[in-house]
Amino acid sequence: MSSPPDQAQETLQRMMQLGQSLTEAYLGFLTKPPFPFPTPRAPATPAVPPAMPNLDSLAKLQQELLSQHAQLWQTVWQRKPDEKPEPLIEPPPGDRRFRAPEWEHLPLFDYLRQAYLLNADFLTKLAETIPIEEGPAKTRMRFATRLLVEAMAPSNFPATNPEFVKTALATKGESITGGLKNLLEDLQKG
Repeated sequence: MSSPPDQAQETLQRMMQLGQSLTEAYLGFLTKPPFPFPTPRAPATPAVPPAMPNLDSLAKLQQELLSQHAQLWQTVWQRKPDEKPEPLIEPPPGDRRFRAPEWEHLPLFDYLRQAYLLNADFLTKLAETIPIEEGPAKTRMRFATRLLVEAMAPSNFPATNPEFVKTALATKGESITGGLKNLLEDLQKG
């Protein structure tokens, strides 16, 4: 059986690989049109190829994200019971998704919250760093990024939302049953 530091390093390596694959998938999504366009005719004069983007800024962003995740993981790993370490990142003012005290006091939820906020910050910065001219394409990219960031919030999923878990336990599952009934009624109404 491997020791805790080996497990931590192995887990961190897996997280970095996952982050890399998510970044590649996101960049692939941004560079492919949502539907096929007709093939344009060749221009009368040869087109100037677009300049290569500066990959240094993208690499710097990715390195920053990896460093922050390593620091977060180390903080979580070394956290003592009943200890509330200083967070690496805070939700923006007015963000009501993480108001429940469990998001800070319970290590698992604290980790999920901060990891999400780090990833959201990275994707937002990435959308601004990618060299796309201001205009409709940049606006669409910002919109798609915002949708992705909001969709992946841990507060959106029952298993990663402490308020949902707490209410479900307090009501012995009645809150889930009631919620599903409401969903089915809404679906029937169209």
